[in-house]
Amino acid sequence: MKNSFIILALTLLFAACNSQEAATEKVVSTGTWLGELALNDSTMLSFLYKLNFDDGKKVTILNGSEEILLETAFENSDSIVLNFPVYQVRICAKTGSGIWMGYLEKLDTEEEYLIPFVGSYGIEDRLPNTEPACCPLPKRWKVAFNADEKTTPAIGEFELIDNRVTGSFLTQSGDYRFLDGKLNGNKLTLFGFDGGYIQVFKATLKNDTLRGTYHSGLTGFKTWTATPNDTFQLANPDQISELNPALDSISFSYPSLVEGQNVVYNPHAYLGEVVILQITGSWCPNCKDQAKYLQQLKTSFSSEGLEIMGIAFERMGTLEKSIAAAKKSKEDLEVDYPVGIATYNRKQVAEEEFPVFTKIRSYPTLIFIDKKGEIRKIYTGFAGPGTSRYEEETNALTQFIKDLLNE
Repeated sequence: MKNSFIILALTLLFAACNSQEAATEKVVSTGTWLGELALNDSTMLSFLYKLNFDDGKKVTILNGSEEILLETAFENSDSIVLNFPVYQVRICAKTGSGIWMGYLEKLDTEEEYLIPFVGSYGIEDRLPNTEPACCPLPKRWKVAFNADEKTTPAIGEFELIDNRVTGSFLTQSGDYRFLDGKLNGNKLTLFGFDGGYIQVFKATLKNDTLRGTYHSGLTGFKTWTATPNDTFQLANPDQISELNPALDSISFSYPSLVEGQNVVYNPHAYLGEVVILQITGSWCPNCKDQAKYLQQLKTSFSSEGLEIMGIAFERMGTLEKSIAAAKKSKEDLEVDYPVGIATYNRKQVAEEEFPVFTKIRSYPTLIFIDKKGEIRKIYTGFAGPGTSRYEEETNALTQFIKDLLNE
């Protein structure tokens, strides 16, 4: 089934996005569809999407409890192109009344990046129930991801209702956002798909231990194990990143998203104001969640002297393309604080272009600067709204900003 899926989809790969046929009306079934992405010949990522033509031609991805409205950029008599918000990702497909076939394409990679895609109408469950869940699933787990002889700690947060499992994994750098899947017998499957994350987690539960695999996109692969644990904690986000000991102060000037302008920071120019610098990138899923939170801060506290600047590390290969990618991300997120481009391809060394840290540990990272121009906190990573820590951490950061503003 999976091999034939890939072959059929590949036969249409170069037709869906390149047809020049004039647009004509065509009957396409509205309602719920099942999308499938073949990450390899044995790993399929399933997701649900909805078509609603009552108010324009709208396609919405259902990613757990998150809904993602896609932009229908081009449509002719038998094909459609769907652009994801924020990311340089699109789906191109030949459309039929009950089946779509094509591919997902990432546009921010140096080499061609295509994942075969099929959409099937009328399927309202991304993964069928094959047997009852074997047993209760503890809500909190100590997790170890393993790849290339490196072990990365994490916390798993799951909720089981009947067979359905929702939750996420928290890591030192952030989280895997909204995950959704099933526990069929003792076999756990979780999917995450928002355009930035393209991921499949699988595991077998035996003797209170989960052992499984993690596939991300076409090439990402890790093994993982997990055991129930209510007390395990990750490192404190305030204590992960280290300043460059040779640094006297922060100052920079980077190309802005506005033609002919730069985003400039000099501590003397911002004395008396509190400044947040965000290390970010348009390709970064956790940066997306953090940017929404930062915009809330800006709206609430800019009149009290809060300034926010984004420093983007992009991957588009040229400055022009990187500015376009960052601008799209900024507009889609409805963020109005300035963003400068620090790097625009993978060959540039981030720490050379932004020598504040000996090493940038995570995207995103926040730098908090007080009214005297002194660095008061470096906050590494971000736990987003798909996790239990989101409210606690954002409340703490908001209180920290209030305290700095009141000094």
